[in-house]
Amino acid sequence: MTHNDCLDEYIKIFRYKEVLYNTLTNKRSFIKETKDGFIVIESLKESKIVNFYFNKATKRFKKSALLMCALDNMPAAWEEENVQ
Repeated sequence: MTHNDCLDEYIKIFRYKEVLYNTLTNKRSFIKETKDGFIVIESLKESKIVNFYFNKATKRFKKSALLMCALDNMPAAWEEENVQ
């Protein structure tokens, strides 16, 4: 399983939508709307790191850590990710 597979599993479990307007072909972005604002995930395809943005806050994780969060159904960054 690659690092990007870990990210894909996470976005599937927590129902993020991919942002397709991105002009950088080596960058992937995902978004999820919550009652308190939007959560954005950004990552370079070849990177092992992913960045989460929520309002003015930023958190950074390894993509491999996201797989464990997805399997345990526990959000990596904020509890608002669990809201469906």
